Amino acid sequence: MLSGACVIIAGTVISATAFHIPQFVVGRFVLGVGICIMCVAAPAYSMEIAPPQWRGRCTGLYNCGWFGGSIPAAAVTYGTNYIKSDMSWRLPIILQSFACVVVIFCIFFIPESPRWQIANGREEEAYAFLVKYHGDGDSESPLVALEIAEFREQISISGADKVWWDCE
Repeated sequence: MLSGACVIIAGTVISATAFHIPQFVVGRFVLGVGICIMCVAAPAYSMEIAPPQWRGRCTGLYNCGWFGGSIPAAAVTYGTNYIKSDMSWRLPIILQSFACVVVIFCIFFIPESPRWQIANGREEEAYAFLVKYHGDGDSESPLVALEIAEFREQISISGADKVWWDCE
């Protein structure tokens, strides 16, 4: 999510500072790449950290955010239509990076995904996260045990704990 936010901000800077159409198009392309990164990373993260009974709701809420964001975006675009300078089109482009700035500042305060922690040898941290957020503090929770087992199995099948140069 951090890399996607940075790419979106880079695309915003390229587009918002454009004085020629090719620069604007390149900026929009870079912006689109960043959006693709975020569209994969953010829902996957929300599914990873949400308890199983909330995963669908969390992901659905995330997806609704895109449509919910289009309403203020349309209002800003309509409002800036009356500005008699280049800021009439630059300002909406600049403001679209606001959410990415929030992500960049908040990303350091959210926990890593338990699946990622297990794949990277930090099983105790994953277990503590799952006990706290999925097991209601119960270290003997069957849900926590099931999720740990599922993570281990999926990681061994997918090879998520490997790097490309592993030959095993």
